[in-house]
Amino acid sequence: METTPSFSNYLDMDNALAYAHKTDSRINENSKQIIETRNELTAMKNEFKQNKRTIDRDFEIMDAYIRESHKLNKEIRQIIKETTLQMKETDLQMKETDRKIKEISTRFNSTIGNIMEGLMSPSSFKIFKKAGFHINRCLRNVKRKNKEPLLAMELDALIIGDTEIIALEVKSSCDCQDIDKFLFHMERFRTLFPEYDKLNLNVYVAIASLNYENEADLYAQKQGLLVIRVSEEEIFTLDPFDNQNLRIF
Repeated sequence: METTPSFSNYLDMDNALAYAHKTDSRINENSKQIIETRNELTAMKNEFKQNKRTIDRDFEIMDAYIRESHKLNKEIRQIIKETTLQMKETDLQMKETDRKIKEISTRFNSTIGNIMEGLMSPSSFKIFKKAGFHINRCLRNVKRKNKEPLLAMELDALIIGDTEIIALEVKSSCDCQDIDKFLFHMERFRTLFPEYDKLNLNVYVAIASLNYENEADLYAQKQGLLVIRVSEEEIFTLDPFDNQNLRIF
């Protein structure tokens, strides 16, 4: 005997179908979300791979740069080392050159000084004789030394007369310091030459030079010295002087 479905049974079937339809929609929606998520993950994976390739390439470039920098730094250090060595060698060569120049200059000045002294000794005697000094002999390269007190002095020439003595200093080039140094040594003249001090002779000082630097000739005259220089007319000439301004030691 067939049973006729009741109204409530039809209602339950509709609900079931609606539920099934709703569930299927949810499943489809979830499937779409899963596909989208999978696509996003795939895209992220591809992007990560691309970024990784970019990072790897950047690291390779950086590594090459570091290696090149190390190589360059090594070359720079080698260049600095070689340059420093060359500078040291150049400095030694310059020092040696300076030493040779000084040695040659010293020899030259010594030679010129010897020539000057050789010419001045006879010339100075005539010059001072002509200028009115009462002199009769000339001594060259006069040296004197005392033990007590310990003093020493060397004169290029000592021109001696009956009433006066002229101590002569000959220079190839003369400056104010040379004059001060000579005057300092002249302060001990009478101590080192007591034989002339006993005669009560007037002691004068003369300076002769090829070249006077920084107006040293004027400075010498102000100090009361006799000044001799090279001239065009004669080999040596004595500058005009005032007897009252001459310094007596």
